[in-house]
Amino acid sequence: MASDDSIRRNIRALRLSLGYSQERMGRELGLSRTSYRKLESGPTAIINPAVYKLSEIASIAVEEILGGNLQSGSTDGCSTLAEERNRELELAELRRYYEDLLKSRDERIAELRASVQEKMDVINSQKGIIAFLEKHTDF
Repeated sequence: MASDDSIRRNIRALRLSLGYSQERMGRELGLSRTSYRKLESGPTAIINPAVYKLSEIASIAVEEILGGNLQSGSTDGCSTLAEERNRELELAELRRYYEDLLKSRDERIAELRASVQEKMDVINSQKGIIAFLEKHTDF
């Protein structure tokens, strides 16, 4: 396992690669900004449940954080992970948008079908009246 300083640098590098402030990263991890800052700066023990949550957020293995494989300044892999995560979030948002559009379209089609059926019922009723009148009156 890497040194505590190395792990702290990895944690900071991940946060920066995701473009998060300490406050936002703390929120994502369920920590206050102060608690998160301590995780990066040292007073808090490194083996913390937040490290596991951080690995989920950054989509990397805990071992990569604890193993010292990440270096401050060489966060290209992290940036790629962050970009991939952002793309996944954008795709999910687009998927929800199009699902809502399809649902609205289906609801509108159902409304139009009901309207057409009502009009057909009126037409059939009027045809019945006309047939009755033709049968019972002389035109």
